Amino acid sequence: MTKSDSHIPSGVLLSVESAQKVVLERIQPLGIEIIGLDEALGRVTAEDVRADIDIPAFDNSAMDGYAVRSGDLVYASKSTPVALRVKGTELAGVVFSGAIGQGEAVRIMTGAPLPPGADSVVMVEDTHSDSRESVHVLCPVDPGENVRRAGEDVRRADIVVGRGSVIRPAEMGMMAGVGYTHPTVFRRPRIALITTGSEIVEASQMPAAGQTRNSNRYSTLGQVLALGVEVASVAHVPDDADKLRAALESASLEADAIITCGGVSVGEADIVKDVLSATGDINFWRVAVKPGKPFAFGQINSVPLFGLPGNPVSSLVTFDLFVGPALRKMGGHCRLLPQALEAVAERPISHVPGREEYVRAVITKVGDRLSVLPTRAQGSHQLSSMTGANCYAVIESERGDVAPGESVPIILMNQQGSPALLRNPEEY
Repeated sequence: MTKSDSHIPSGVLLSVESAQKVVLERIQPLGIEIIGLDEALGRVTAEDVRADIDIPAFDNSAMDGYAVRSGDLVYASKSTPVALRVKGTELAGVVFSGAIGQGEAVRIMTGAPLPPGADSVVMVEDTHSDSRESVHVLCPVDPGENVRRAGEDVRRADIVVGRGSVIRPAEMGMMAGVGYTHPTVFRRPRIALITTGSEIVEASQMPAAGQTRNSNRYSTLGQVLALGVEVASVAHVPDDADKLRAALESASLEADAIITCGGVSVGEADIVKDVLSATGDINFWRVAVKPGKPFAFGQINSVPLFGLPGNPVSSLVTFDLFVGPALRKMGGHCRLLPQALEAVAERPISHVPGREEYVRAVITKVGDRLSVLPTRAQGSHQLSSMTGANCYAVIESERGDVAPGESVPIILMNQQGSPALLRNPEEY
């Protein structure tokens, strides 16, 4: 998108979907780097990972028991056990020298290679033995029973972890299993966080009349850290255009993205969007969302800037809707946007048509249906409405009040309070 066609007229209220599209169109994944596998948790793969061997690499026993020829045990039962001569013991990591002939068996442990001549394993629980030289088998087995076949999990050259995958413990184990000990991953974004406002004091201070503690610093920082994003700097700037301009210029030199809190509305002290317009490039600053209408997006020295509203709930909601998806795309993620589920409203939810509303709520399962109940008062300044929530109830912009029993879309929050990712979005 070129600068000439990247600006939304100042009077236009973008829909949430349109604002997300504008943001994600201007964001690209960052560069790649090679790291050690023990550092890979939570990172995103930048290339397909292929198996260098079959897994399992050989036929092996799925049980502790005896490697046998299934044909020797066709008539075995508890009343007519079949006696086999035990030729030896095979442990995991040890290869039996020799082969099993008719009427013979090898004592075998889980994971040990299946000896030549054997085609199945009988569990030790289905045997009886009075000596190490012989065993009585109490039931028949089918060919291949209790045997893990070579390559039944992964074949050599199979893609075992695809490009764009988040590396979880299972992916770490799979990479280790195919010898991929130094994964190529997308670089994690580095952000600069700037809170604004002359009325803001540190959380450790007792606010004087007209002052408020800097809660946005910590809630936004928590959202950033929950995404696994690196923090380049955190600063607070009073309502001073020159100081804000200097802070933004400095942040653009050290970070991949800048996040500001406050100063994007229409008051005399709301200077972020004005400084951004004069110093950098502003794409839009109004979205038809409640809470969070005054959300700004632009660039300083080509570095994306996200201007969150100052009200704490508005800040949290707009971060989840716009900043989180952008940072995930920067970090190489394929899954950017959450999927809405459906739940039934347990009590009325009032809504004035015109803006899409994200009601903080609690979802529970009642019988065979999902039920949603808004938390306490829903003002954009009332952070307590978020602390007990585990989802957003999404009220479409054109919809009116929601009556009890009506269905509403919901977006689940994960353990860190950010929307749980449930699907791949359309490509931007």
